[in-house]
Amino acid sequence: MEKYELFDIVNENDEVIGQATREECHSNPNITHRTVGFTLIKSDGKLLITKRGLGKRFDPGKYIFLGEHMIAGENYEQGVIRGAKEEIGIDIKEYKDIGTYKFNLPEQTELVHFFLIKFDDKQNLKYDSSEILEEYWMTPEEILKSSLDLGGMTKTWLEILSKTDFESLKWQ
Repeated sequence: MEKYELFDIVNENDEVIGQATREECHSNPNITHRTVGFTLIKSDGKLLITKRGLGKRFDPGKYIFLGEHMIAGENYEQGVIRGAKEEIGIDIKEYKDIGTYKFNLPEQTELVHFFLIKFDDKQNLKYDSSEILEEYWMTPEEILKSSLDLGGMTKTWLEILSKTDFESLKWQ
């Protein structure tokens, strides 16, 4: 059923130029589709990093930030709100837009918009234990210094975040 989901296809200016199924997007690097990447950030600056399920097609068993494909017609903010609800069962209220990066992978091309989501310790994460095997809360510096086997997109976002003043990412 998932393979029939429709995604927007975009050009170099992030303008919608068509639509394709999930399967078409994941098997043709010549078409670019939109996704959102995100992680949670606590008031102490620690980020959520998760170990991806072993049955996943991309980055199985690697430590990653979360993400969600955007369905056709959805904007980035709608995608991250829906994605947080679907992936970890939370309703988000505050988030920070970190930026967009184009990932050219052998099987696909994704335009990923990344967000940090303010996390309140009173919320409970609810996720499918076959999709997320483990969760850790670490500062960006701890993740970068760790020996975790990081997914490629997560490495890129950490490099981008490392150029940011992490103190400025904390909410008051």
